[in-house]
Amino acid sequence: MLEESRGADKAEVYKKLHENLMMAEYLFGSNANEGKLEFWDAAMAEPPVIDSAEVLAYSGYDGTRGTILLRSVAIDPKKGTAARNKLYNYEVVPQGAAFQLTVAGQNLCDAEIGMLLFALDGFNSFIYPVTLGAMGSVGMGRFCFEFQDIRCLNRDNFQSWITDAVQNGHAGYENLPLLSEQARKKRIQEFKESFLEQIR
Repeated sequence: MLEESRGADKAEVYKKLHENLMMAEYLFGSNANEGKLEFWDAAMAEPPVIDSAEVLAYSGYDGTRGTILLRSVAIDPKKGTAARNKLYNYEVVPQGAAFQLTVAGQNLCDAEIGMLLFALDGFNSFIYPVTLGAMGSVGMGRFCFEFQDIRCLNRDNFQSWITDAVQNGHAGYENLPLLSEQARKKRIQEFKESFLEQIR
């Protein structure tokens, strides 16, 4: 009986959590639910162009990985000087490297697609850009994000996609219908309106 009561209490807690979730929590996930997005591995599509002078300057450059191994030392918080025996290495990607990333989503409403597009465009901000990794305050982790294509399957185009797949023997993400530039902008606008509605 006690176990059933605990189970019911837990179910009630999760129900209340779900009732108060914001759009970002539904999309990216939270402690109460899994997200709707999958961020696939971002493979390096183009290694950075490094000339011979830069190779000499970067003593830890690895041409096969396209990365540089740098060294630094931790600072003693009390003295403000280099901490004894606290040398460490960290790996960075030089400017000019290009990565290719696939983001897949399931059961997204139009406003959630708009939120994702709006968030990814944050990498291109000149005022306060989104960065990846550590040391963003010293200029690391900066990216310029470009959309190659956005594909969207919904109940309006599902039947034609299935018919085309059966007739031509193809399947997979590459043959999903493309989302037009106009449709992208419409979804971003829908997200903005939905977001403003949530914070009122």
